[in-house]
Amino acid sequence: MKALKKAKKLRSGKRAEVVRSVEAGGGKVSRVRAQCLFQNHRVKKSDRKDFCRFKVKRSSSDAHVWVTPKCVTNLKARVSIVFRNVPGQGKVTWQRTWRVAQDRMPAP
Repeated sequence: MKALKKAKKLRSGKRAEVVRSVEAGGGKVSRVRAQCLFQNHRVKKSDRKDFCRFKVKRSSSDAHVWVTPKCVTNLKARVSIVFRNVPGQGKVTWQRTWRVAQDRMPAP
């Protein structure tokens, strides 16, 4: 798995490639899920475009995920990838959550 480190914070308004490639270990990529969390809760479907934009490209053996956060306050981005038919393990799930860096500009 080649992905952005968990400690690396995302910048608001800047697109970041959070998952660059995956190694399925003999299995297949069956699901790639990307979601935004605001105050540790999933964002409603009607509000998703106001918080985050995701771009997901996947095949049965590889996946790429980009995220563009649109605000900074208590926002996180989570990606989970499910692998099926992994020899000796069956189904394996990988998940990581990144925080969005706070804006350091002083209030006017």
